[in-house]
Amino acid sequence: MEKKQKVKSDEIDLISIVDKVWSERRFLIKFTLIIFVIGVIIAFSLPRAYKSESKIIPEDTKEVVANKANSFASLLGLAVNNNTSLEISADIYPDIIRSTPYLLEFANLKVLPQGMAEMSLYEYMTLHQKEAWWSFITQLPRKIGELFAPKAIGENDTVWDISRLSRPQRQFIRDLANSIHVNADKETGLITIDVLMQDPEVATSVAENIIQHLYVYITSYRTQKAREELKFIEDMYVEAHNAYGQTQERFKGYAKDYKLGTSPVTSQVNMDLAFGFYNMMAQQYEMAKVNVMKKRPIFSVIEPAMMPLNADSPRKMLIMLLSIGLGIFIGVIWIFIKDAFVK
Repeated sequence: MEKKQKVKSDEIDLISIVDKVWSERRFLIKFTLIIFVIGVIIAFSLPRAYKSESKIIPEDTKEVVANKANSFASLLGLAVNNNTSLEISADIYPDIIRSTPYLLEFANLKVLPQGMAEMSLYEYMTLHQKEAWWSFITQLPRKIGELFAPKAIGENDTVWDISRLSRPQRQFIRDLANSIHVNADKETGLITIDVLMQDPEVATSVAENIIQHLYVYITSYRTQKAREELKFIEDMYVEAHNAYGQTQERFKGYAKDYKLGTSPVTSQVNMDLAFGFYNMMAQQYEMAKVNVMKKRPIFSVIEPAMMPLNADSPRKMLIMLLSIGLGIFIGVIWIFIKDAFVK
């Protein structure tokens, strides 16, 4: 009996709520229309942005590169150390791409926006970005403050010194970082790179260059120690080659006459020692070159960057639908709040 009364009470409460909302339907419709109009204004005021997406996957360098290096080394009769552990994890690729030193490389990247002349990416993002009309109001206090603020010492937009970046340069780095979204799947190793720009040509160009710069950056990082060792061994190899050549010339001169003051056995021993050192450094030199090759990363481009045909944002239909839902929700809440105060 009590359960039936409770169910009946709930039905009465629900009916009373519906009746209350229905009685205030004119207000609710007007309020929802106002919010809808605001949503339409927002949807059509936001500048268009185009997204270019690319996907890459770093291959397992422990197996792929080591096998290639060992095959090359076996042709030369060399023994190569197979310790090719990955020195930089793909998990931190997103942090690398969004880092300031990496993004600085894009400041002078030449881009060709649609309907414009070729310019640097810094010029395009600084001087040719559209903004919503209300941004002038929101940024007005900051712009007024900048007029009276003293210019920073050494502030220069033409010099890109990472330790002395000007305000516009810092803003460019922030805007560019916010335009690039990188996601690394730890399970599959797949790296997805999204670039969002107001021009589809610029978005595609930046997405393509991110992959190229990333390969150069990772290659430089991973091969730095190996390249230093290669340079040292190369110098030693050249020195050994020159010493062996000089020893050969002295031995040839001794074969003609005996003016060197050394015995044939001593001259032969010196030449054998020079040749032995030269031969050892030649092998070390080839092994060092193989080691540099082993350290190079390998990227497989699963999905290359393509120029988008349609804008990715703003999603006008979604904004308008959300504005209708928000208008109804706030309107209903306001009806009951007003009713509570009246009572």
